[in-house]
Amino acid sequence: MRYFLSLVAAVLSLFLGSPPAIAAAPHSFPLGGVNLTLYCQLTFTPEWVAKVLGTTATDWRCVGPGHGPSHIKQISVRDACRQQYNRVDLIAYASSSDPGSWKCYRPDGAPRANPLGGVDLSRWCKDTFGGHYKAKLFGSTAGSWWCVESDGPLNQKQISVEDACRKQYDRQDLTAFAVWTDPYSWNCYPPSRGHGGFPRLAPGGVMTR
Repeated sequence: MRYFLSLVAAVLSLFLGSPPAIAAAPHSFPLGGVNLTLYCQLTFTPEWVAKVLGTTATDWRCVGPGHGPSHIKQISVRDACRQQYNRVDLIAYASSSDPGSWKCYRPDGAPRANPLGGVDLSRWCKDTFGGHYKAKLFGSTAGSWWCVESDGPLNQKQISVEDACRKQYDRQDLTAFAVWTDPYSWNCYPPSRGHGGFPRLAPGGVMTR
């Protein structure tokens, strides 16, 4: 099956991540979409395919024949972009809530604008699942954040970074963006308005106290 989506992404493993990812503003200029199944086939074997195992942009995985954790592997959307377009300077962006929104950008094509600020994921976990929950990182990408119980079994719960942004700033029009390779780069952005109003992915946005 051919997965050449206008946009696409990845995250999940034993601990499966689901939080957010990255997002591209509608008026910036991407090179194009990314074929994640091709990446899976070239990285593993031709039998592997890309599948979305959730509802967010970070829920894409390479899935191989058979069953069990060893048949599910993480996807590097950035590497998929660089491999597909044969350019080592490309960056992958997607909208957190849209699994099909991954696109490949040149560094100079990245969105520009100021975020409202970072996002407190532990606060969202507590408000959503109870005061004994906190945010914990189970990987090295922006999509590797999970809500877990502070004491006792991990009992992992998925995080919606976009919802965390909207509740933290009490605005329903916000979008969450991050640099895929930086788990701490999540920031909250208002809608872009006019030329030049595109979000720029700034580091250091995630708070997990």
